[in-house]
Amino acid sequence: RPSHSRHTCPVTAVVHLDTIFRGAHLIGVTGSSFLLEEFTFHYTFDPFSYFYVNKYADHHTYETAF
Repeated sequence: RPSHSRHTCPVTAVVHLDTIFRGAHLIGVTGSSFLLEEFTFHYTFDPFSYFYVNKYADHHTYETAF
């Protein structure tokens, strides 16, 4: 679960590119609602508050995350 400040805002930080170990395939958690047909991947981070990490995206991701 993401960390939140005292004002219930998500805690954010700048991640330097040279500290990234591996990319991840994120899947937005929609709950019980459906996405509109017009929804595109360009705006993925805006409507979702939580994400699943797809540990089966490739062998290296699985070995790193789990």
